[in-house]
Amino acid sequence: METKKKKAPAPKQEVKKDTWEYKDRNYYLLGNKNPLTYTLPSRHNSRYPLVTFDERVGYERELRYATNQKSIFVDEQEGSVTLKHIVFENGHLMVPKEKRNLQEFLHRHAHANLIVAEYDRVEEAKDDVQDLELE
Repeated sequence: METKKKKAPAPKQEVKKDTWEYKDRNYYLLGNKNPLTYTLPSRHNSRYPLVTFDERVGYERELRYATNQKSIFVDEQEGSVTLKHIVFENGHLMVPKEKRNLQEFLHRHAHANLIVAEYDRVEEAKDDVQDLELE
């Protein structure tokens, strides 16, 4: 008489929920700077180190904006990469929702909130209300 062994149920893989909000975003240069053009570094080098701490994996990772890759992290990019300049015109850059890669890169960039910031209507409204209350 044969006895069949019961297989243990396979552990369920966690499905990572994508929390990124797909929307058009506007970025601007801080410090009332409005140069005709300003180019933001788009890859890591000794002059402009572009690394960020990734809480998901627990260590710093190198960033690179490549238009033909799904990820902004160098260790996740495969094959040849197509680099593109990130150029602000008159201190402003509009990034459509289809370019999530660029939006995520700007969000994690070393100059985020130092040289470059995302325009946020809610924060702008809060500042306006504070200004009105002070008057």
